[in-house]
Amino acid sequence: RCVDMKTSEKFPALLFGIYIVYYAGQALQSGYESLFLSQNGLQPSQIGTVTFVVTIGAILLQTYLGSVSDRVKIKNGAICILYIGSIIFALLLTKFQSSYLPTMIFLTLFMGFFSPIVPLSDDFSIRYLNSNKKYDYGSVRMGGTIGYAAMMLVSGYILNDSYHTIFLLVAITLATGLVMFLFIPGISGEEAADHGVNSKKKSFLQSFRLIAGNH
Repeated sequence: RCVDMKTSEKFPALLFGIYIVYYAGQALQSGYESLFLSQNGLQPSQIGTVTFVVTIGAILLQTYLGSVSDRVKIKNGAICILYIGSIIFALLLTKFQSSYLPTMIFLTLFMGFFSPIVPLSDDFSIRYLNSNKKYDYGSVRMGGTIGYAAMMLVSGYILNDSYHTIFLLVAITLATGLVMFLFIPGISGEEAADHGVNSKKKSFLQSFRLIAGNH
C-alpha cells in the first residue's frame, strides 16, 4: 500500500523524478525489445508472433486493470500495483529470456502492467497539481522527455551491444519510480472522481495506439 502523506514541496520534484525514471525505462524497452528477442534466439517470424500476442494481450489486460483502478480507494495504490507487477515480470523476463513461450507470456504480462502506468500517472499528476496552481502538468511531464532522451543517449554505452540485461535495467528504473511514489500524497477515488477524466473513458483505440507505439 502506498503511503498517504502530505508534502511541503513547492515544486513537485518527486513527480518530476518519477517521469524521468519511467521514461528512461520505456526508452530501453521500446528501443531494444526487438534486439533483446533476436539476441535471445528468436527468429523474425517468432518475434512477429510475440509482438502480435503481446499487443493484443496487453490491450485486454490494460483495459481490465484500468477498470479495476477506478474502484480502488487510493489512486496511488493502483499505480503502485502496476509498478510492482511490471518489476516482477521484467525480472522474470531476465531469468527466462531464452525460452520462446515463457518470453511471450511474461512480456505480455509485463506490458499489461507497464503500459497503464502512463495514462494513470498522467491522470494522477493533473489531479495532484490542482492543489498547486504555480506549476502545471507540462512542467512536470517534461521530466519524461528528459528521461527518455538521456537514456537513449547513454544506453548504447551501457548495453555495449549486449541486450540481455535491458529488462533488468527497466526493473531498476521502475523500482526507483515505485520508491518515489511511496512518498507522494494519496489521492482518494472520491477526489479523483471530482477532478477529472475517468480512466474508463480511455478508448480501446487509444489503448491500442499506446501499446503499439511501444513496439
